[in-house]
Amino acid sequence: MSWLNGGVKCDLPSRGYYEEDNIDEEITTRSYHLDFDFKQYAGSLKLLIVTTSNLSKQFVGVYLSPIDVDKLNADVGQITEKETLNAEKLVEPKSQNSDKILVGRIVARFFKISESVLHCHIPEELCPEDVNKFTGELLSLDCPRVSKNLSIVVLSSDHLSSYQCCGEDRGVDNPLQRCLISPSALKLFSPPCKRLEQPNVIKGVAAAVLTACTFSQKHCLMLLNYTDSQKADSITLSGFSSLFNVNGLLQLLNKVSNKTSLDRLKKLQSRSTGSENIFM
Repeated sequence: MSWLNGGVKCDLPSRGYYEEDNIDEEITTRSYHLDFDFKQYAGSLKLLIVTTSNLSKQFVGVYLSPIDVDKLNADVGQITEKETLNAEKLVEPKSQNSDKILVGRIVARFFKISESVLHCHIPEELCPEDVNKFTGELLSLDCPRVSKNLSIVVLSSDHLSSYQCCGEDRGVDNPLQRCLISPSALKLFSPPCKRLEQPNVIKGVAAAVLTACTFSQKHCLMLLNYTDSQKADSITLSGFSSLFNVNGLLQLLNKVSNKTSLDRLKKLQSRSTGSENIFM
């Protein structure tokens, strides 16, 4: 699994290690809680699309979503992260209560695409130590009362400068598409593009989901989009377009009309302000 975990390990800071550096980690624990109306799918869910970047979310919003995801109450569920204070680990506990919830935040939202397709967006990075906890809660959707033979597609993006070319010339392809597929999905999904080569690595929720699916023998396809800009337009979003060429997904994914997608692109561009470069 070197293509998932390589390069993730970090060295200790040069100034050394001190216990007070990790005091927050010692006195708090994080837990994740799924809030979802399981009755609305009732065993009909067949595909979960997970987006881990703003660009991938906008691709789903422009080409797949039946409604405007920016509208209030458009989401149909969420995952909440809760930080709990472990009073027993405090030197001087302020109260006799063993635990106290410090803060809760929404770390994932679910949007209904169709009767068989669900979209989950994760808007920000999670603590690396807790990624597996979150993934376990996310994949709890794969249960008989919600899904039947659930397949998972992970869409993510990064700046083109992050892609490593293994010494050869990358060429002029822009955006650059790469994929990874869990072994059990090779018979179901036709590869939409080239496989992500080493020394490129992935991490975070995207890596955790693909790893979990690999070991549990679930169907998972990851599509990575490397672009020179993270602003949404017809060019940058085209890095995910090969999703519509995957044989195992053709019956599940229905693009919105060209007029609708064009209107949504215009709306995105009208809201885009400022300039962008690789140093921002």
